[in-house]
Amino acid sequence: MSKPVAKPQVFAIMRNGHEVIRGAMVDLDSFVAAHDVSGFATLWAELHRWEGLHAQMEDGRAGVAQGMFAMLESNFPGCTEALNGNHNDMEENASKVTIALEAGDFEQVKAAFASFAEQNLDHLTQEEGVMMPKVKALAEK
Repeated sequence: MSKPVAKPQVFAIMRNGHEVIRGAMVDLDSFVAAHDVSGFATLWAELHRWEGLHAQMEDGRAGVAQGMFAMLESNFPGCTEALNGNHNDMEENASKVTIALEAGDFEQVKAAFASFAEQNLDHLTQEEGVMMPKVKALAEK
C-alpha cells in the first residue's frame, strides 16, 4: 500500500479564509452592539490586515505570485471578470471605517462598518459562486 499524500485543494484555503472573515464580521457586530470601541478597533485592525493578505492571494502580487483569479482565468477565460476591482472597492469602503475610528466617531464607525459588512459578505458569496465550481472542474480534469 502506498503512503497517502495530501492533496490540498487550492480553493479550500481561500474558502477557509472566507470563514475567518465571516467569523470576524460576527465578532465586530458584537462589539458594535456592546459599544465596545476598543474591542472593535483591535479586531478591525486584525481583520483589515487579514483582508489585505487574502486579497493578495486572490488578486496576486506583481513580481511575487500570480494569484487565484489569474490561475482561474488561464483555465476559464473571462470567469473572474465580475470580480475585477472588487477588492479595490472594498478597500475604499474599509478606509471609511478606519477614518471614523481615528476620528473617534463611533456612530460613523457603525454606519461605515454596516456598509462595509454588507459589501464584504456579498463579495464573499459572489467569489464563492464563481470560484468553487471552477476549482471543482479543475480537480475533475
